[in-house]
Amino acid sequence: MNALRFLGMAVLAVSAGAAGCGGKAPAATPDEVFTRGKEAAAADRVSDLLDLFPPDDRVRVCYQIRLGATVLAASKGGEAEACRQELDEILKSHSVQEVPPPSDIQDMKAVAEAAAKALDGVDAARLFEALVRFWDKYGAPGSALTKKFQGELKDLKVEGEWASGTVEGKKIVFRKVGEGWYLNPELK
Repeated sequence: MNALRFLGMAVLAVSAGAAGCGGKAPAATPDEVFTRGKEAAAADRVSDLLDLFPPDDRVRVCYQIRLGATVLAASKGGEAEACRQELDEILKSHSVQEVPPPSDIQDMKAVAEAAAKALDGVDAARLFEALVRFWDKYGAPGSALTKKFQGELKDLKVEGEWASGTVEGKKIVFRKVGEGWYLNPELK
């Protein structure tokens, strides 16, 4: 999988809502996940969007977005140096350790292990917010995470512990973990 597709998966993954750091109970339905995400996006509460993911996946999601931001910085042409410097400052200010990504970026266990090492002791919600804002600033027009919540959730289908629907024609996937629904951080 190429790095931009990987980043796209991570950013797409951040397109619905549920509980955790904000102290709310897990969402009871996929619709509630999306509504929470839409409310957080409308209020510009970017760090609340991390709560949309299952608690055990949040550090990995943050790491995936960090890897994607690195690819984005390298692809900025004339802006690349300033972009890389800004990203380096974000990573330094959040005490992110330099840990190389696994050779197989689709191996979620290896990604989780690398994430745990790189983000040990890091406030994931604060780093997540900084990285999403970085992506919003340097990403392609319309790539802003908060824009993923503009529109309505349609064609929702629930199949056991999985659910999917569309927002503005793009697929969004949810997963039930325990008693709550969350945004799935991987494409099913």
